[in-house]
Amino acid sequence: MTNYARINHAEFESEDALSHFEKEYNEHFRGWFPDIKIAIGVRTGPRSLLMLSVYPSEAAADASLEARQESLALFSGTLRDEFYYAGSVSVWGIVDAT
Repeated sequence: MTNYARINHAEFESEDALSHFEKEYNEHFRGWFPDIKIAIGVRTGPRSLLMLSVYPSEAAADASLEARQESLALFSGTLRDEFYYAGSVSVWGIVDAT
């Protein structure tokens, strides 16, 4: 079984909208995506976010797509644009998890 990742990009209407998304995501992502192994968010701008989500398999990642759409729908009024790329994880190494 190969780990599978989804790299999500989201742009919000405002910095406050992005902050609200981050707060809600941190609170709920384990419930929304029970099979997720790693969730990392990187602010790439004042209103944009890159999320790395790693799953144990492509099937697990695919099974999360409905929950992904449902969770994004909660932010439809403030989410300007979003898209994702997905694929098998080819490099894996965590040097320091702190």
